Amino acid sequence: MLDIYLIKLPKKIHNFSRLLNIIDLDKKEKIRSFARISDSYRTLISDLLVRYILSKRLHVSYNDLTFGLGEFGKPFCSSHHVHYNVSHSGDWVVMAVGEYGIGIDIEKVNRCDFDDIVLTFFSSMEIQYYLRTPAAERKETFFEIWTLKESFVKNMGLGLNLPLDRFSIWKYKEDIYIKQDFDDNQYYFKQYDAVANYKLSVCYRDDSFPKECQLNEVNIGLLENFFV
Repeated sequence: MLDIYLIKLPKKIHNFSRLLNIIDLDKKEKIRSFARISDSYRTLISDLLVRYILSKRLHVSYNDLTFGLGEFGKPFCSSHHVHYNVSHSGDWVVMAVGEYGIGIDIEKVNRCDFDDIVLTFFSSMEIQYYLRTPAAERKETFFEIWTLKESFVKNMGLGLNLPLDRFSIWKYKEDIYIKQDFDDNQYYFKQYDAVANYKLSVCYRDDSFPKECQLNEVNIGLLENFFV
């Protein structure tokens, strides 16, 4: 079963120092190196959310969970057979967890030079799809395609080794399609409007997505009570 969790960054984490001691030393040093406290909060909460959700799902102590990195840097749980993926943007951190390969991406919908990014990173099919979109809808379309592409790349776990223009993703009504010629697996996609002014996309190797009303929102108090 695929589950999706969301947590909004708090203004203040009162038990920041104590929660920092829960995580691995290298991640702890990374968090301490950030100039902005929001970046520290975002990284800490991402790590704690993974430990909390996997502990609950697998019915084990979070101390029994160990993690590693794939060949191209994708984090995975090395102690138990479970798939998960995390993304963050702006005020939100999201996590997907299930039995099969997963990729999740959330992006805050804001202003940027969409045309340059599209021409640089999108496939020719996606460029045409984007250019056919009315100008007033292009920002929305850009973030839809971008998060779908990111979710696929994160599912594959190839990082920058998979050029974004090597595959095409597009929407038709409520359906999402992908055209790619380098992997024989079947991939399924779902987008959610769970958070205003954000785009959230998930790529899964099974067509068993939760409904929007089944998404799980977590808060910092829950994590503090669990770990502290």
